[in-house]
Amino acid sequence: MTNTDIGTDIGTDIGTGIGTGIGTGIDTGIGTGTDLSGFHDVCDLDDLWAGETRLVEVAGTRVLLVHTEDGVVTAVQDKCPHQKVSLADADLAGEKLTCPMHLWEMNVVTGCGINPSHAALAVYPTKVIDGRILVSVDGIVPVSSRS
Repeated sequence: MTNTDIGTDIGTDIGTGIGTGIGTGIDTGIGTGTDLSGFHDVCDLDDLWAGETRLVEVAGTRVLLVHTEDGVVTAVQDKCPHQKVSLADADLAGEKLTCPMHLWEMNVVTGCGINPSHAALAVYPTKVIDGRILVSVDGIVPVSSRS
């Protein structure tokens, strides 16, 4: 995929409080105006069912791809901010991701901590265009929290 302007992003950018945002809509691929600079084609939307997560590598960065039961597609850091445990086996319930090690809970859409509230996840900008999931990791640094 080239970095040309294709499609009209009908996603909603949600600020996470940690300097990142994500597109949560599905692009129709019609019109112009979507800047794909820095975005990498990751996989087909049909390969990530609603309610599933998948560990992927994007431009050398491991991220957890998430498709919530409500249809939101997002990507977050692959390690729990607590003790850097992989989130590949974390439990996803709605928008809540629970780390399998110490049960820290984070919202995968906003990146905000649920329990404890000071926990946070880096959220990578994500787009769905023409049935393909694209993720940008440019300038996003994984979050670390200790408690």
